[in-house]
Amino acid sequence: MENNMLYRAKFALLLSLSLAACAPARPSHQEVWNTIEGCDGKELCSLANLATSEFNKRAGKPARGGVSIRGATTDGRVVAVKVNIPDSIKNEPVRGGQTVADQLADYVQKDICRKKDIRRFIGLGGELQLSTFLPSGERFSENSIKSC
Repeated sequence: MENNMLYRAKFALLLSLSLAACAPARPSHQEVWNTIEGCDGKELCSLANLATSEFNKRAGKPARGGVSIRGATTDGRVVAVKVNIPDSIKNEPVRGGQTVADQLADYVQKDICRKKDIRRFIGLGGELQLSTFLPSGERFSENSIKSC
């Protein structure tokens, strides 16, 4: 069975990303309209900006297991999300030839690609970059989701 710390970290990370990517409190009609106008009606840009806005609404709010979103940026195609993770995750062992960073990346991609909005964004040529950081500020991992 998977180590409890890794499981909790995966769960908390996915919870943070899921809440931001598919928040029940969707952007207001005015936010959506302003985003579309700001992107000259381009769907990819609009989706990137809306996703970035949702991630940033959750920035600094702790999730379970010591995971929290630092913030997100976009260039209209790539959404870059920075996430804080607990220091204890770096002590997880290699499993099946994969480091904990690789395990986390695979798990996040599988879960995030189940979400209709994310699949649409990626299908249009979008990219989700996920960077995780330890409490010291050291980058723990960097992954890019370009396909589902």
